[in-house]
Formats: sequence, structure tokens, C-alpha cells
Amino acid sequence: MNSKNRIIAPFNILLMIMTATIISCDVYIIQRGASDYFQYEPGNWWHLVGNADTLFVEVEALDTIGNTEIIPVSFNGYARFVYEGDEALYEHVSIVYVFSGSEYPVIDDFVERVELPLVNGNSWRDSLVGSIEVSGQQITGQYDVWGMIIDSRYSSEHDGDLYTIEITTRTQLVTPDTVITDSLRVLEEYAPGIGIVRFQDQTDEYLLTDYLVQ
Repeated sequence: MNSKNRIIAPFNILLMIMTATIISCDVYIIQRGASDYFQYEPGNWWHLVGNADTLFVEVEALDTIGNTEIIPVSFNGYARFVYEGDEALYEHVSIVYVFSGSEYPVIDDFVERVELPLVNGNSWRDSLVGSIEVSGQQITGQYDVWGMIIDSRYSSEHDGDLYTIEITTRTQLVTPDTVITDSLRVLEEYAPGIGIVRFQDQTDEYLLTDYLVQ
């Protein structure tokens, strides 16, 4: 009986070590994802400098769209309206059709912009489709977003992992006589406890030079 216990005991210990390792890895991933990489508190701001221009990102006062409390985040005056859920960072999308001086909403909803938690290699896609009739004409709209965490690296300067997110969006409005399509691809890099530290679009790459996080 004692010899059997002596044989089984090392396997029990090994199983406990393996279980503890798996649990610790899961906790690490959860903590890493729960860390506030976005720092979207009203009053926070980031100043980034590019080769030919500057970018000022600012979190404005909380607002609501419908029954949803949203956070306006201004990029050089252009506001993204977002809110953070348990599984994603969502962004409000509004596509309108202008006819005879009046605006008709084709799409007015939220789309998944960034999947949470942040895990290197993760990718996602989300779409919104809408359709209305104006003066007997069918108007349709579509908004697509593709995202991926393309890089993760430890930074001693920021004492944590930096995540680079690639996001591509496509907006399309279809009327009986025209199709309007607009695409945009950006790279955004975030640091824990700071927020955005790098932004790149088709015109320039911007690096963080100053910020205020409360």
C-alpha cells in the first residue's frame, strides 16, 4: 500500500504542476486583456508626431446614442464613438443618404472594432448592412471591418506588452445610379496604462511624444 502511494504521488504532483501552469497562463491572458490599453477616460489625451503632420487624440465627455453610453474619441477633430464591452471594443457607424436636402439613415448601429482580450495573432471580421427606400428608389449600405493583432512585444520602457492592431474598414453606399466605396487601413499600437503610442495610415506614421492619462 505504501509502495503504491510512493509510485502514484509523483504523478499527482506532476498533474498539479501542469494544472497550476495552465491556470496561471489563463489568468495571465485574462489580466493582459483586462489591462486598460485604451485609457478612454474623459480628459485623457495623446499627442503624436509624424513626418509631415501631428495627430492629437482626445477623449471627450461621455454621451449617449439611443440607450447606449458612448465615449467620443477625437482624432484631430474626427470623432469615433465607442464603448467597451466584455468581448470587444465597439464603434458606432452611421451611413446616411442625402436626397433633396434631407438625410436618410441607411445604417445606424455598432460594429466590433477590436476583439478582446488582446491576443497576438487573433483576427476578426464584422459587418453591418442596411437598406431603405427613398422616393421609390432602393438605397443600400454596407460597412465591413477586418481586424488582426499583427504584433506583440515586451517593452521595458512601458513595462508591459505592446500590441499592434491592423484595422481595415470599407464603407459602401449603393443607389440606382451610383456606387460609392471608401476603404481605410490603419495600424494602431497600444501600451498598458498609457493608451495609443503609434498610429499609421496611408499618409503618415505618428509616434507618441506627450500624453495625459488621469
